[in-house]
Amino acid sequence: MISEQAVEATELIRPGSRVDYEYRVKTDQNLDTWLADFEQAFPEPNWDTTTFAERSQRIAERLDQIATALILIAFTTLFIGGLGVANSIHAYLDEKLGTIATLQTLGLRRKPLVAIYLLQIGLLGSLAGLIGGGIGLGFSAVAISLAGDAYALSGPEGAGGWLSLWFVPLLLSWLFAVLTAYVFALPALARALAASPAGLFRGQVQAARNEPRTWRVASYVLLAIYISATLFWLPSPQLGFLFLLAVVVLWALLEGIIKGLRRGAKALENSGFADRKFARRLALANLHRPDSPLRATLLSLGTALTLVVACTLMVTTLLRALETTIPAESPALILYEVFPDQMEPLTSGLESLDPSSRTELLPLVRARMAAINKEPIADALADDPRARREAMGDEYKLTYLAGNPEGLELVKGNWWSTPAPEGQPAYMAMEDREANALGLTVGDRIEFTAQDQPIAVEIRAIYRQKGLQTRFWFEGVLQQGALNGLISLYVGAVYQSDPAAKESQQWLASNIPNVITLRTADWLETAGDLLNKAAAGLAAVASVSLLASLLVLSSVVSVSRRRQLYEANLLHCLGARHQAIRNSMLLETGLLTLLATVFATGLGSLIALPVADLALKLPAGDLWWIGALVAGVVSALALLGGLLPTLRAMRLNPAVLLRDG
Repeated sequence: MISEQAVEATELIRPGSRVDYEYRVKTDQNLDTWLADFEQAFPEPNWDTTTFAERSQRIAERLDQIATALILIAFTTLFIGGLGVANSIHAYLDEKLGTIATLQTLGLRRKPLVAIYLLQIGLLGSLAGLIGGGIGLGFSAVAISLAGDAYALSGPEGAGGWLSLWFVPLLLSWLFAVLTAYVFALPALARALAASPAGLFRGQVQAARNEPRTWRVASYVLLAIYISATLFWLPSPQLGFLFLLAVVVLWALLEGIIKGLRRGAKALENSGFADRKFARRLALANLHRPDSPLRATLLSLGTALTLVVACTLMVTTLLRALETTIPAESPALILYEVFPDQMEPLTSGLESLDPSSRTELLPLVRARMAAINKEPIADALADDPRARREAMGDEYKLTYLAGNPEGLELVKGNWWSTPAPEGQPAYMAMEDREANALGLTVGDRIEFTAQDQPIAVEIRAIYRQKGLQTRFWFEGVLQQGALNGLISLYVGAVYQSDPAAKESQQWLASNIPNVITLRTADWLETAGDLLNKAAAGLAAVASVSLLASLLVLSSVVSVSRRRQLYEANLLHCLGARHQAIRNSMLLETGLLTLLATVFATGLGSLIALPVADLALKLPAGDLWWIGALVAGVVSALALLGGLLPTLRAMRLNPAVLLRDG
């Protein structure tokens, strides 16, 4: 801070210089409310309001994308975990059918029987929730110890901090575990309790096809509570609702696909494809017979695998974006306020200090937007107060494209090679966030005002910044010649080593003191460290979710194999060789793996690509092969994980297995 007389002595204030007055306001009010009140109190259009988050907009955008991806991973993990719980409880209650029927036959009344099994399920859910919550807190403690400083996280301070950081997550883990257990247990328990005890005397007890009406209503009520609690506690209820809607649509699609597969397998078997091939015929029969595990396996595996593929594509897309956010080649110095007569001495002086350095200077013209498609801003954006306020108060930084130090990447339209024509609107490429905020696209016409002179332009292209290249943040790139007569300042980027940049800063301060310099090494290192930790955290969470999904899917497949084990040993007693039975199981597993991989890759891509484009605003179409690879590996491991215990069990004495049921 210097005196007004000292400012005059520096001769910084000259034609083309700017004198800005800045105010920093701290308020506890809602930001949108405060901005609306401010606009009403000071209606002049030349205010430029910027929030703190907008100062690091690219970093904030990346962290918001990570948050979105983590929410989607959370929904996916919850859903797949629910599938595992449903199948596990169903298998558990199937084993207890004989016990339930026996107790009812011996006179135990229904009410205490219901209480016994509800208590058992509650205890199992509580134990699972506490164990899972403890493991999750362990992962959290490791993450905080490794990256807590980067995210302003630290150990708990006082009783309130301890409760919020450790006890509340453990309580939520227990609550959701118990809710999940009961949501998926009630229908299966109702059908088990409705089983006819008379089946004991026929040697086979089967669960009822449908639960009683009272139990069905209770199941629906509990499911509504579960969904409401999930949407309430997770950060994005709207995204959660869309996720549930996508799961319902996905389930319906898979139901139709499974019916088609059954018909196809039956037609293939009847066509003579499996004649004189016992293993092939048995594998096809296992796919279409009424009590086949195909529906349960593909419905669970296909839905879960599709969501895993969708999450994998989004996480991979985001990790790629994080990797390219910090550019491989960044300027060592950013230069501001370079006057036209200083360009030559500045360039030659920096080259004399470091002959390998490279300097790029770009013109900078600050302009205000006056009209959109020949309609004044106030009228064109009358229905969007926020966009109108930003458009009227913001100054748009316009330049020519020279050297592209900003790392601009074309989104729509085309670049040009011709200079600006006289008497016609010049071509302009507009930054994507500005264009999206104002609803502008290729072909729209804009009129700017700079130094009381109009600049008419036509949007020819939309671009985005590839990463954290510089801090110029040009909103518009115009045809050569469109800004002639208005250029009084230049900005620039100097490419050299960081030690040379320090020396260059000192030389500029001594010889051209009005030029403002910014070394990029420090803030690029800080931003890179933050984003690398964010990427590591995202990858760690995604890996844990993938591993949990794999374990759950293996257990789901294993449950569906129990009936197959009984039938395999029955076939062996009737004369089928173990080798033929194993071959049929392996062939069936291969067919299911192929089908699950194809469907999960296709449906997962259909989910991931629009979400990546709309929610993350990142392209993901070229990464479909990663989704196919993950789908193939996970489905193969899950199906083999369920098959191998079955193959090992076939080594036992069939008489023992048949006698034990």
